[in-house]
Amino acid sequence: MSYKIKAVVLTANKLRHNYFTKVVAENFDLKGVIRQPKKIYYGKDVYESSLVTSHFKSLSAKEEQYFGAYSGYIKEALTCGVLETDDINSKECIQWVKKQNPEVIFLFGTKILSQDWFDTFGNVVNLHLGLSPFYRGSATLFWPFVNRELCCVGATIHLAVEEVDAGPIIHQVKPDIELGDDYYEINYKTIKKSIDTLATVTFDYLKGDLRPIPQKGLLKGDLYKKIDFTEEVLKKMLRFIGDGVTRRQLDENARSNRCKCLQ
Repeated sequence: MSYKIKAVVLTANKLRHNYFTKVVAENFDLKGVIRQPKKIYYGKDVYESSLVTSHFKSLSAKEEQYFGAYSGYIKEALTCGVLETDDINSKECIQWVKKQNPEVIFLFGTKILSQDWFDTFGNVVNLHLGLSPFYRGSATLFWPFVNRELCCVGATIHLAVEEVDAGPIIHQVKPDIELGDDYYEINYKTIKKSIDTLATVTFDYLKGDLRPIPQKGLLKGDLYKKIDFTEEVLKKMLRFIGDGVTRRQLDENARSNRCKCLQ
């Protein structure tokens, strides 16, 4: 019987996070999962916009399409312990994970970890939905569309450090964009492809076959915050992508031999 690397998952409770947990469980010896429930993300005033409400409904519908099959995974299929918490940085959480003695911790969708985590554990691998260092912080699959930078849509698998999305990069993922894909399709294509890539690149990193690359140009990138999201920037995104990627946009993206956002 082959040896499996012991792992713990720190994540949230949406469908995509269930799928993330499933992929880790299939490829590692999953010892435990801590889930931090997602709450209302933006201020109440943002949701007063019918356009914003429609946008989030479209995101939820697309997530259901991609990951709805895993809605019951945590309760029905997972065999390890699961800890639900509102405070991922509590001493209780850190001590609980310490008892599991993981060789690697996988992080996706929680609040920012405190320094206590990094003082206690070595390999914390984060899935960041955005191409660091140019797109860090909040909603970083959204902002490339606002900025009309289709080539900058992607995800970064990196070692987590206390500074937001700033740790050494293990791998970056670009979605396979097709003619007519809209924002919602591209968003979840990126998420699924990055999760499906996670195990292989982490194995390569842990074996020493893949060396993490320190992030360059952190000051050149933008750190987006929740307060930056408004109805106006949503309109900018929709004006750019409309009903789907055009042939011209697709060709321009294909000609981007070296995207400025890739490390």
